[in-house]
Amino acid sequence: MSITQQRPQPGTDAFWADRRRAFAQIAEIEAAIRDRDAAPQFYAGRYGIEGEAVDIQDHLGPWDRVAELQEAAARNPTVREILGAQNRLQLLTA
Repeated sequence: MSITQQRPQPGTDAFWADRRRAFAQIAEIEAAIRDRDAAPQFYAGRYGIEGEAVDIQDHLGPWDRVAELQEAAARNPTVREILGAQNRLQLLTA
C-alpha cells in the first residue's frame, strides 16, 4: 500500500504557500553551500613551538549541514519541480 501526497491545486493559497516554502528551502541550501565552501575543513587545535599545526581536527559541520538540507529538499516534490524547471537539479548533489 502506498500513500501519495496530495499536491495543492494551482492558484490556491496552499499552492502559493507551498511554493514559498520550496523557494525558502532552495535559498537555505544555496546559503549553506556558500558557507560550506568558505569554511575550513580542518582546524589546528594548537600550534607547536615552530609554528606547525598540532592536534588537527575535522570541521565537517558545514558539509553535514549541506547534506541534510539536500536530502530534505530531494524528498520535496515542489523543490525538485522548481529546480528541474530551472535546470539546477545539481544543487541537490553539489
